[in-house]
Formats: sequence, C-alpha cells, structure tokens
Amino acid sequence: AGKDVVVYELDKMANGDAIQGALLSMTGQRTVPNVFVKGQHIGGNDDSQKAAREGKLQAMLDSNVAMAAVSSERNLGVEDEVVVPPEMQHPPAPWRYDGRACLQLSFMSSDVAESNLGPGLVLDSSLKSFGLTYGGFFLAEYDDTPFGSFWELVCINGLVWNREPTLKDVILGLFTAPSAETDVGKDFNSRSTWASHVFVSSRAARDHGRSEFGLNSNDAHFTVTDVEDSPEGAPQQKVVIRHGLKGDGDEIATIIIPKRGSNKQKLPPDGFGPLDLSLPSLSGLSPYVPELLHYSVDLNCKASLASPACDVTVPEGSPVHGIMGLKPLLCVNFDNMVMMVPEPAAF
Repeated sequence: AGKDVVVYELDKMANGDAIQGALLSMTGQRTVPNVFVKGQHIGGNDDSQKAAREGKLQAMLDSNVAMAAVSSERNLGVEDEVVVPPEMQHPPAPWRYDGRACLQLSFMSSDVAESNLGPGLVLDSSLKSFGLTYGGFFLAEYDDTPFGSFWELVCINGLVWNREPTLKDVILGLFTAPSAETDVGKDFNSRSTWASHVFVSSRAARDHGRSEFGLNSNDAHFTVTDVEDSPEGAPQQKVVIRHGLKGDGDEIATIIIPKRGSNKQKLPPDGFGPLDLSLPSLSGLSPYVPELLHYSVDLNCKASLASPACDVTVPEGSPVHGIMGLKPLLCVNFDNMVMMVPEPAAF
C-alpha cells in the first residue's frame, strides 16, 4: 500500500530560503531533497535509496507515519524568522538512543569544578572539604537514535546541588544516592553530576541538546582506529576527539576503549544484567536555556567493570584539561544499551 508523502517545495514557499537555512543548521545538509520520516532525518537521495535497499525505510513506513521531503533551487543565506514544519522538527519525547557507552570517574580539583559550574549550583560538601569532587566522562557510540548514528562525549564536572544544601540535606545525602527528584524538607532539592562540556559528531544532535536541555553541546569529530599493540585477545580502539565536524580542529582528548565485542578486559566478561539503571541529571543555566532543568535518564544494558580503566590523554590547552585524563577511580562499560531520555522539567 502507498504511504502519504508531504513535499515542501521551498522555491515556491515565501520563507523557503529561511527553512533551507534552518535545515542546514539542523542536519548539516545543504543539498535537496532532504528527507525526514517520523521526525528522523534520513538524508538526501543517496541516503534514502540506501535506506530503502537495507529495509530501514520500509520498516519506518510500515509504522504508518507521514513522510516529508523538501526540494528547492534556492541558495542559502536569508536570515529571517522561520517556522519549520512539524514533520521536520525533533520527534516528541521520550527520545531513545541505542548503542554502547563507557562511564569513567576520577577525583578532580573542586576549584577547577567550581570554575565550570552554572550560576547557583553548589558542589557537594562530602569531598569539597578535601579540595576534591568527582570528575570524568561518559563516552557513547550510538547506533540508532532520532538523529541517526553518532558519537558523544559528556564531560562530568563535579557532584552538585541545585542550591546551598542544609545540614539535613548533607546528612541525608550521605545515605542516599543522587536523585533527580529528591524532596528534602519543604524545598524541592536535587543532587546530580554536572556536565560542563558535551561534544557530538551530529549537528542535529548538537542542536537538540542545546534547545531541549540547554547543554553546552559542541561540534566534534571522532576518529576511531584499531590499536595495533592491544593486549593479546583484548582488541582496543583509539578514539581521537577534535573540535569541529571535519576533523581538522584542535584535539580535545584521546581515549582508548575496548573494541566492540571484546570481553577479556571486562569483569565479568559477559557483564551483569541486563540491568535497569536511572541516571539523574541537571542541565540548563546556559545561553540556550537559562533555567535550571532536571530529568532522569533510564538505561537498560549489560554492565561490566573495565579492567584496566580507559587510558585518557588530554592536551594542555584542551577545555576539558583538569576534568578528564586524571587517575581513574571507576570505569563501567554499558553494552547492548537502550537509553530513554524524557523531556526535562524546570525547577
């Protein structure tokens, strides 16, 4: 049976130039046609043909959703207000991300952490008295998301409260895990790790992180190569992250991770689970979203400890120097990961 296709001919629309400019920002694609299914960007003609050959396009069409395509002969560059048709915007929450990830935590300087905090946030005092807090990173390789496949590096810059904690808050905090919705006393209060920097290899994912979550999301290029001198039976990969999408920017960090399917350096080798985990998060307080937001990321995955932890190198001038590249405390692999991210709420 045929499927409904909505075609927007930009050269026949009053704000066609502006829509094409917005699509360039959202998808990184200048050419037309520019195809979306269920809010997910497919790409141009070649990408659509490939999706059709691989069966991906048919599977999406079978879900009885509308298909949208845009075409135009116009040039880019008009800077007027644009309303992008709903079919071309990000799909509604919750957003699903399938793939694998690595979470590594270290002790970092509380002074460095405070220099990267949003206004009003307060470092947790359990380590601050020693001049320390928790730092580290979350590195993910996503195979299937509303924005296609991409890599993401989230830099963890301290364990924080959304306001100055009371003595009761601190005492309860010693016996409770961080929560996105911890009701302490009469005030709504929350404790979570803080992401000071986010780097993604997808322009659409970058814009989504900025507009929906107020994240300090930045374009980055991830070069992934096999490590030739990997331990016997435990192949590794080197991930080099650089500023910009073309790979010619300054280096941000280099991380050595287990190659997908390599279990020898994991404890236990086949992982625990599948497990259901919840990761409370705070975001916002940025030029993109000035309010403080809270949400909780739900993970279903197989989890294992990495032994040894990921080897991380951070250049002196990197914006994450002092946050990453420190002596690791803990490194956890998440395999067969399904991550569900809800729409955030403001305090």
